[in-house]
Amino acid sequence: MSLRIGINDSPEKTEFLTSKNCIGDSTYRCDDGLFYHIREDRQTVGVMCADDVRNTLEHAEIAYEVVIDGKTYPVTTVFSNAFQGCGALKKVTLSSNLRVIESFAFSRSAISEAIIPHGCKIHNRIFEGCKHLKKVVLPDDLIEIPYQSFRDCSLETIDLPEGLQNIGFCAFQNTQLTEITLPSSLTLIDEGVFDGCDKLSNVYSKIINPAACKVKSFELPANSVFAAGKEFYSQATLHVPNDKGLVSAYKKKVVWKKFSNIVADL
Repeated sequence: MSLRIGINDSPEKTEFLTSKNCIGDSTYRCDDGLFYHIREDRQTVGVMCADDVRNTLEHAEIAYEVVIDGKTYPVTTVFSNAFQGCGALKKVTLSSNLRVIESFAFSRSAISEAIIPHGCKIHNRIFEGCKHLKKVVLPDDLIEIPYQSFRDCSLETIDLPEGLQNIGFCAFQNTQLTEITLPSSLTLIDEGVFDGCDKLSNVYSKIINPAACKVKSFELPANSVFAAGKEFYSQATLHVPNDKGLVSAYKKKVVWKKFSNIVADL
């Protein structure tokens, strides 16, 4: 194993493996209980947790690359369900080589913080049900937060990067967010993104033209099977840029006008 410097100046590792580590089907097991699987392109690998350590693994350090019998493969993928239900998993170190984190990758695990690297896309429900997850750092080039990505987490703070375009269905439902800033680049906010966010009291919108952003709803209808049944628009204050006539523009749009309090102070 060797080290390199990666996210937040932290060391990143190279795993050296041989045919002795192969458990079949192009899959190799490391001493820490992680599996590295050579993907169909035969050029990159993905990672997941072995079932026999799923209840005991406390720290997953994902390699930057693996060298298998002398050939180097970048680790680009965290597979679907890779660490799902890892109840002892408190810390995950993601490498800067990652390009995609697939669905349910860390759902219902015990991680408390995550830093997603630059250039990495995320799929739906990757942190769903992570009751200990309080902080996530998103990459500055992220375009989409898929549906239910952080649903039922204890997330308290998150910065949405400028350049983000879409927030998916119930992405932050039932989190512990107290405030959120919506970047000016948003073009779609799907249904129920903040449904059940009882502590969310301030929404800061940098959107200059509210007509250019399609907003379906911030909470779900009471008759929806997913609805948390809490009133959102009366508890939260909407803060908008201090441009002439912008409050009026927001109040003309179907969803934005539901906010009881809209102030121009950005």
